[in-house]
Amino acid sequence: YTEAQAEDFQALYKDARLVLDSIGESAEIHYLYGFAAHSLGDDRTAIPAFERGKELARGGSVPLYLDICSILGSLYGDRGDFEKSVENFEMVLMIDPDNAPALNNYGYQLACRGLDLDRARAMLEKALKIMPDEAAFLDSYAWILYLQKEYREALPVIERSLELDEDPSAEVLEHYYE
Repeated sequence: YTEAQAEDFQALYKDARLVLDSIGESAEIHYLYGFAAHSLGDDRTAIPAFERGKELARGGSVPLYLDICSILGSLYGDRGDFEKSVENFEMVLMIDPDNAPALNNYGYQLACRGLDLDRARAMLEKALKIMPDEAAFLDSYAWILYLQKEYREALPVIERSLELDEDPSAEVLEHYYE
């Protein structure tokens, strides 16, 4: 965990693999291994690591299980496997309907695909009620407002997102431009 906090993903990747090879499997180590692999841009390793961590966490640590499902929801969505993305996000929300990061990420993915925009908006509004000053959530909400052609409402929301985010991503800046 120290290596993850220090963002030393190379060391984390190597050490987690060493632990898995020498000591054996645990949900936490697979989670860390997947996290390191993803942070290094290696989702071909990350996804199986997270899947194994999810399998091992089932019936154990609920927060870890939910974190892994939420991450997998995002990863599968980014890779275009919407069925697996939905499956993982729905699992999180079934167990924890107030999981703000899952509400935001799932709602944003629905919005970007132009699917069930009313449900996506409701998810994003709920996430913002739980975490009102989260820049990423504000960006997602501004984007759904934009997609629903509510431009006047979207502008102050994206501006608030930019106020809170010291280093906005290119995607957030593109949303602001739009």
